[in-house]
This record gives sequence, C-alpha cells and structure tokens, in this order.
Amino acid sequence: MDARLYEKQDNVKKFEEGMIEYSDIIRKYAIDCLVQLDPNQTRDRRYDLMLDAGCGSGGNTPMFAEHFKEIIGFDKSKEQINLSNKKNVCDKIQYIVGDETKMPAIDNTVDLIWSMFSIHYMDISTFVEECKRVMKPTGCAIITGFDFADINLVQSEIHRCDSGMPAFAKYHKQAEDWFKTHSPAIHEICSRLPNVFPKISGVKKCRNDDLVGTVTLSLDQLKKYILGIPEYNEFSKWMEMHHEFDPLDESINEMKETWGLKMKADSNVIVHLKLSYFMLRFSKST
Repeated sequence: MDARLYEKQDNVKKFEEGMIEYSDIIRKYAIDCLVQLDPNQTRDRRYDLMLDAGCGSGGNTPMFAEHFKEIIGFDKSKEQINLSNKKNVCDKIQYIVGDETKMPAIDNTVDLIWSMFSIHYMDISTFVEECKRVMKPTGCAIITGFDFADINLVQSEIHRCDSGMPAFAKYHKQAEDWFKTHSPAIHEICSRLPNVFPKISGVKKCRNDDLVGTVTLSLDQLKKYILGIPEYNEFSKWMEMHHEFDPLDESINEMKETWGLKMKADSNVIVHLKLSYFMLRFSKST
C-alpha cells in the first residue's frame, strides 16, 4: 500500500481538496538554519537552489519561493506531479517526477533539501547519501512532520474552553494501532520517526521537537483533511466494513457534545488545531 496510493487519481484529488495551510513557523525554522550555517550572509538574502523531496502536489513548496532563485520539487507520483504543474503559477518553481535515488541537482549546488511527510516512503540511507552529494558546504537537509497536540474551539464561539483532544485522541489511537499492521510507513511518521534519526549517519545532525503551530479551520475541513490522506481514508473504510461505524465521525460528534454544540453543523464549528512539529536536520560533516 503506502506510496502506491498516491498514484491513484481519485486519492490525489481528495488529498489536494483536503490540504491545509501549515504554520509559517516551519519556513522560518528552515531559513534560520541556513543563516546559522552561513552567518556572514544576511537574513534577507535569496539562496540559489532548494529541493522539495517528495513534494506531492506542491502544496507547501511555494511558501519558500521568496527565499530562493530556483526551487525544484520532485515526487515519484506522476499524478501528483501532473497536478503540481497544472496549478503552478511561479516561474522559479518546477516540478518533476523523481525520487531519492537521483536528486535533480549537480554536486554541491543545493542550499536546502526539504522533505515534509514523505521520508517514510524513501530509503533513508540513499536519501542521506544523495543529500550529501548535492548539498553545498553551507547547505542543510530538513525532514519534518507533525502530530496533533490539541483541539480547541475558537473562544468567541462559546463560554466553555474544554479541549476536544481527548475525543480526537481515541480516534487517532485506533488509527495508529491499525497502521502498525496495515501501513507501517505511516505508523512510523505518526510516531515522530523514531527509526529514521538513528539511520542518518556521516553528517552533522540534530533534532528539534519543540515547534508548535496553530491552524484555524472548521470540523468539516478537519475531517476532509484527515480523510484526504489515503492511509487514513483506507482505515476509515476498513472500520466501516468490519465494524459498521466511522471512528472519525464518532470523535467529531463527541467533541461537539463536549462543547454543547451537538446540533450544530460541522462546517459551522470553528476550531484551533494545534500541531506539534518535529524537525530532523543535518548538514555535511566537513
């Protein structure tokens, strides 16, 4: 399963429709890393080249456009690259089909290699070796993802401020247990990549688990986002087939009941979704 799910046109469409805008904190972190590696450069400089490894449909790539003269996003999914190119309006960004075995850059030319929610589909050792080949001495690679930290109502909506996370955590625990046997790759990233960091070798590396950002969206958008991820959608279909209920619907209904909004439409319940980001960063050791 796993990466092959992203070759299906219907899955790619749902993934794109459910896409949310992640916190700007992750972009700022990446640029701060480059500044630290080359402190003689000014913070507002434009770097030469960035690679977005496993860029998917290009949802996150454009947020870096102001910082680079050129950005190349690559992904093994032809369907996602086709979609990326259809919606691309930035002449400094190009999207191509490719993978970690041969990154689209010559030696020592890349300032930043960014990989968000995709490393679990790659061979780690190959990824690291290719990063070492293409990175400048002052460049770095950043692998990132997140998990769900909290869910709260937008305060203007209600007097109570109880967290919706206990209800959502029940759903997520069921999904993670299912991923262990049905989708080990997605289980790895849901667990914050515990087996990836030890495999990164021959480089200077560090880990940051302290970045937190917030997304504001409706419960309807939250459901669309989660089910837009093919593995989560497969889990929901499996639960409906074998247990005749949708655990995500149950979780959302329990949240609404907690907030006294049981009869309110999901699209009218606005929440702050707090995301806990993790960053695995490395640069050349020489």
